[in-house]
Amino acid sequence: MLDTFTINNPIIELLIAALLGAFLGIRREMIAQKSKKKSFMGFRTMTLLASMGAISTAFPNMEYLPVVFFFGVLTFLAIAYANGAFNLKRIGLTSEFSAILVFWIGVLVGSEQQILAIFLTIFLAFMNAFKKELHSFVGTINQTE
Repeated sequence: MLDTFTINNPIIELLIAALLGAFLGIRREMIAQKSKKKSFMGFRTMTLLASMGAISTAFPNMEYLPVVFFFGVLTFLAIAYANGAFNLKRIGLTSEFSAILVFWIGVLVGSEQQILAIFLTIFLAFMNAFKKELHSFVGTINQTE
């Protein structure tokens, strides 16, 4: 039944990928504004990452293009991480892993795997929205449990 929800139009796929990235970006920006923290990943970055993933699949005769795009994304993420670690004294990879997932969400949309992309988007939004609660829950568990 889930196999019936596939879209095979590159423009619609790009729009869906952009909307999924925008949804995640808006969530991150809302949380960043509330906590007054700066984040390199917001509305525009997430939208662009998901769109890049979808665009990388738009050329069927270039099947390795998503991998090439992915290494480009990894390069920029390494630069962003180095800036955060050395200049901002911010250690953590959650944002960078989110960026990687957002790119692959776009690739999934472009590869006609929209349902999986939507589920991953919901999962990522959940993880971001309940960050404090998840950390608090882990803090309540002791070693015998």
